[in-house]
Amino acid sequence: MLTVREFMGAVADELAMRGTSARDLVALQFEAGSFDLTVIVRPEPHPASYPELVDIFDIVSETCEQDGIALSDITRITFFDTEINLECSGVDGAVYTYPLEPVTVH
Repeated sequence: MLTVREFMGAVADELAMRGTSARDLVALQFEAGSFDLTVIVRPEPHPASYPELVDIFDIVSETCEQDGIALSDITRITFFDTEINLECSGVDGAVYTYPLEPVTVH
């Protein structure tokens, strides 16, 4: 059984091999009961200051480990300009929000 961290690492590696970074993503949609994943990309990338995918996945994996969220509980990760959302299935349908630090250009 793959852990969330192992799966996220494999996804990050696969996306990197395809030349896709976090800046290119709208969402990762997880299919219930399988390891199928739909990758939704943006027509224009997020700002250059956008976090790296491995850093985002580290934070998501840490949340899953702390809160006992299994890979099968993850339904979607959405990549907004100002935040990342982790959406989970289950009775409470939890949504975890990770605000992104605004960057000031001088």
